[in-house]
Amino acid sequence: EKAETYSAGFVFEPIKDASLSVDYFSVVRRNEIGFESITTVLLNEDSNDPRFKGKITRDRNNTDPRVPNDPGALQSVVLGFQNAGKTTVRGLDFDLRYAMSLGAWGKLSTGLNATYYLEQRGSGAPNDPQISFNGFRNAPDWRANLRASWSTGNWVNTGVLNYVGKFKAFINPENGSGLAAIRDCGNPFNSYLAHCTVSEWMTLD
Repeated sequence: EKAETYSAGFVFEPIKDASLSVDYFSVVRRNEIGFESITTVLLNEDSNDPRFKGKITRDRNNTDPRVPNDPGALQSVVLGFQNAGKTTVRGLDFDLRYAMSLGAWGKLSTGLNATYYLEQRGSGAPNDPQISFNGFRNAPDWRANLRASWSTGNWVNTGVLNYVGKFKAFINPENGSGLAAIRDCGNPFNSYLAHCTVSEWMTLD
């Protein structure tokens, strides 16, 4: 696995104990290391590809007569690491900080961290084209957290508000399998795809 990482940014400090930083980042990973897909291994059980040889073990004495040419009950599937595809992630990081004295009550420190993703693309195999997953399943455009810490004496109390932006509940239809999701996401009888969009949400730590 190889990666190319670039970043550039600036820090602006208009007054003491207050600062704003903005950073651009670009990360491109090639030949990513990951586990083999069990689906891919099973689909290639009878192939001549040496990568899949000996990965599946079956009990040839345990077959179902109702199934034509039943190869036997599945006993084990061996999955290993492999060099897969390529991932490109680019975006902007924002960091805003401010601290103030509370006199005898101690010190209050606040901060806001946010990331806006300009591009999130990936491919599952080395020669496959990259497909955008920006704004699709589990890949929102925005992620952020707002934190505040109050320190007095030997005590520090911290609270963090986490924010995750909305995203579509299905994968990008560019890869083909997302087309069915678009057709079915409004179906009230489909418990998963009945919601086309996952709304933004917040948690408190």
